[in-house]
Amino acid sequence: MTHYVCTGDCGGESEKPKVCETEGCSKEGQQLSECDCADGIHKGVVDTSAAVDEVDVESMDDEDDL
Repeated sequence: MTHYVCTGDCGGESEKPKVCETEGCSKEGQQLSECDCADGIHKGVVDTSAAVDEVDVESMDDEDDL
């Protein structure tokens, strides 16, 4: 079933096309993306570039903070 998802921080969903209304979301006020997934994962739709950079734990000393 077609639904619409926010590709920003909030990951919001809607059954109807609209803009993100979540205050503080990186995509607030922008159009939600159309998605046809049946599993709720939204693979290929959700923008992972907005995700926080992963920490390279291997290169950290025991005294470094995450």
